[in-house]
Amino acid sequence: MKRPDQRDMLKEKVLECHRLACALRMKEHALAHSLNAVFFADSQGTVFDVNPAFLRLWGYGETQEVLGAKLDRFFILKGGLGQWRRGVGPTGEALREMTAVKKNGTVFPVEAAISLFQSSGRGPSGLMGACVALAEKSRTEEFKRQSLKLLALGHLSAGLAHELRNPLAVISSCAQFSIENLTIERPLAENLKVIYRNSQKASRLIEELLSFAKPSNLDWKRLSVNALLAHVVKMARLEAGQGRIQTCLKADPNLPRIVGDREKLEQVFLNITLNAFQAVAHQGRVTLTTRHVKTANMVEVNIIDNGPGIPEEYREQVFDPFFTTKDNGTGLGLSISHAIIKQHGGQIRISGDARHGTDMSILLPIGKP
Repeated sequence: MKRPDQRDMLKEKVLECHRLACALRMKEHALAHSLNAVFFADSQGTVFDVNPAFLRLWGYGETQEVLGAKLDRFFILKGGLGQWRRGVGPTGEALREMTAVKKNGTVFPVEAAISLFQSSGRGPSGLMGACVALAEKSRTEEFKRQSLKLLALGHLSAGLAHELRNPLAVISSCAQFSIENLTIERPLAENLKVIYRNSQKASRLIEELLSFAKPSNLDWKRLSVNALLAHVVKMARLEAGQGRIQTCLKADPNLPRIVGDREKLEQVFLNITLNAFQAVAHQGRVTLTTRHVKTANMVEVNIIDNGPGIPEEYREQVFDPFFTTKDNGTGLGLSISHAIIKQHGGQIRISGDARHGTDMSILLPIGKP
């Protein structure tokens, strides 16, 4: 068999280089004209390349404004870069919904396909992401849907309050008077206590309906979120009673103050913390963390439990009024919390799974919205 001479080998190498150059130009052209916003970052999370769609979506004019910046300028990274890497599955890819931060500090949701890439055979050397902004249409439709629910609930609440408040007050006060002032045999006394407790529960339900349907004006004050959460943890422990729940508050000592309504935000944090306590069944772990998201000029509070998590199919419903998976729940706690955070110009989102429990993330602007 004739052996190839050096001229043939050189010709083959030239052709191979030409094919590689053509393939590279095609890939660069596809990347430059892609509708997806694409970024590349090294193992330390430093961005070294982006495409034009990324600049447009994040509001930057020049590539040089982006190159050399860390990924936490563009995304709110929960758990840092390491957790991002660990979230990538055995296929080397992960699809997730994330909160992104524009150049002007505005936060917006994106869906990102994250991949690990290698520059050598010695392991992953960086991250590549392809992102699309979640459809504005779907958010508008969701807002319209929630508005219609609020309107219907407002009419219902007004009717309930008018028709039920007075009869419930009479039932409650009569039961309480009988318990405190009459000598009654035990079976009847127990029945009166049941009447009193349930009339109080019905009264609270009406108040919750009114709070959800007609949010009151906020009492704006400068607040320390860390101090507020420390108080909430104490109250939650008292309300939850004795148990083997480990509670930990990891507060950022340099957290800036925010402007908000102390009572309303306390209501939100207490409600979510008690939900977390219930999820871990008196023997798990609940962690509250705070941090300053400087790029978005916001404070983030995470309330994390290691319970069974919220199934994916329920996550879009948990903020709907009357949706509950609890036997004795009203389905209004998270709805009211969602409305309060929206009043503050913030966001509240859920993540987690059956292995890692539930992570409730609350973002609040530092200034008044």
